[in-house]
Amino acid sequence: MDEQAVRQHAEGHGQAVVAGDLRTASQDLAETGREAAGTVMPQLPRPVTGAEVLSIEVAGDEHVVLIRYSGEDKQATVESRWADQDGRPMIVDMKVV
Repeated sequence: MDEQAVRQHAEGHGQAVVAGDLRTASQDLAETGREAAGTVMPQLPRPVTGAEVLSIEVAGDEHVVLIRYSGEDKQATVESRWADQDGRPMIVDMKVV
């Protein structure tokens, strides 16, 4: 799993959240990522109007990605951990930082 693949998936994930396309966004979530999403989603701006990948760092077999989600009057930065699952980058954990 290389950084370019992770960046491509992370940017696509952020754009799906901005578009309100949670079906597409959820395709990036492993089972453990789905569990974490339940606590993250309520902390995001409503509506989300922008998503920016701030950084990607390698942490062992995972990549740690920071995405800042913005709305009209609020911002939230989500730290997500991406790992190779079935041959593609998937979110295995996330939290608002």
